[in-house]
Amino acid sequence: MNDAPHPDARRSYLRKRIAALGGVWVVAALFLWQAVALPPPSRPAPVSPGTFPTIVGVAMLLAATGMLAGALWEYLKASPPAPPPLPADEEVVTSGPHGEEIVHSWPRLGIALGATAAYVALFFPLGYLVSTVLFLGGMGAYFWRRPVGAAVFAVALTVGIGWLFSLLGIYLPAGLVALPF
Repeated sequence: MNDAPHPDARRSYLRKRIAALGGVWVVAALFLWQAVALPPPSRPAPVSPGTFPTIVGVAMLLAATGMLAGALWEYLKASPPAPPPLPADEEVVTSGPHGEEIVHSWPRLGIALGATAAYVALFFPLGYLVSTVLFLGGMGAYFWRRPVGAAVFAVALTVGIGWLFSLLGIYLPAGLVALPF
């Protein structure tokens, strides 16, 4: 029995560590922002209410930045060399770290970027409901190759997100079809 770790296990661990440290960095930045925003004292004082939180926020941000830089450096050292660029008209299929199939294709990337640009351009004229169902359904059908599943997914996700936004009091553009929520 071979108990050796997967060759990509170290890089996977480092990606998770970088993501976690990125979250810590964001929390530290938000903490510092709120500490600096504390109101000044009502009477003159040598130390304001924001002094200690600002010191803690700066220390948190510096520590998170250092740890994040170290993790990024380790990840870059552990990364394999980049594969050669793909020809513009070629589709290459490789295996991922867990045996899944990965398709590398410049035309697919172009279609995804074009569809996203069209979605952004049509969001207000067509409205949230129509543009989002078309975008999600089209992209899902193209990449999954299952049009019925993609259509069901697109409608369910669009309605769910629209309902959630309406609960939060965020109004999405109606466009061609009035929103049911």
